[in-house]
Amino acid sequence: RLWSCLCGRSGCLVNLYGCGLRVTGSHYAGLQTVPINRICGSEGKSNDFDTRFRPLSERLRDRWVSVFVARYTNISLPAVELVQVGDRYFVRDGHHRISVAVALGQRDIDAEVTVWEVVETPAMTLGTSQPVHRLFRLTSIIRLI
Repeated sequence: RLWSCLCGRSGCLVNLYGCGLRVTGSHYAGLQTVPINRICGSEGKSNDFDTRFRPLSERLRDRWVSVFVARYTNISLPAVELVQVGDRYFVRDGHHRISVAVALGQRDIDAEVTVWEVVETPAMTLGTSQPVHRLFRLTSIIRLI
């Protein structure tokens, strides 16, 4: 949180509905194994988790612990639901499951994926003043550091 504050970034997940996307269509792409590092945002809980899917409030603790215990005791959990925009994904359902997976060092997660077709315009952003393609390049560089 401190690093995000110093850099002038929120540290929260990107809000899918705040991106200025112009959706032209969508289709269900089925169950897929998705690299967790391609998940950059949320459809409705962008302020609940940071960009590394760490919970940002104490009110999320009980749910997080219950998901962790389920995973630790090998209780089967449903696949998360993601929206794919280009090569990035946004969480529709399963924030806590992704958070626990990240905490356990998991690199991929099973997901029910819906693909959104969008028209990319120069004004289209993912919650920042930078165009989408610059943001994706920047996040890739930051992950390498």
